[in-house]
Amino acid sequence: WTRVSSAVAWVLYVYFWCLSLHQFYTSFDRLFITILLVLVFSGCGKTFSCDMKRTRGSFLAWEPISILPERLIAFQITATYFGVGFQKFLLKDWQSGDVLAWGFIGRWATPLA
Repeated sequence: WTRVSSAVAWVLYVYFWCLSLHQFYTSFDRLFITILLVLVFSGCGKTFSCDMKRTRGSFLAWEPISILPERLIAFQITATYFGVGFQKFLLKDWQSGDVLAWGFIGRWATPLA
């Protein structure tokens, strides 16, 4: 049920994200959405699944699947961390430490709070 559960998780995530309009759209959110969409269309539910137990008699049974979804996820994670690292290298707020001070503050708080 990997495809069904990934699709349901993606729909619920988008629904709750749209409810919270003040929520920041961070790198984690983009990774989460991308990984869930890739998992919906991948064959990753063919290993360690109840379907394999039912059809082949073992959770450890497997079938050949495409490696493309795994490569898409690896590419997205690489691109995200490269972009974030590039920003940290160039932006003066990261080099001065101001961003770290804001990291310890809640989403709707002020620096004084």
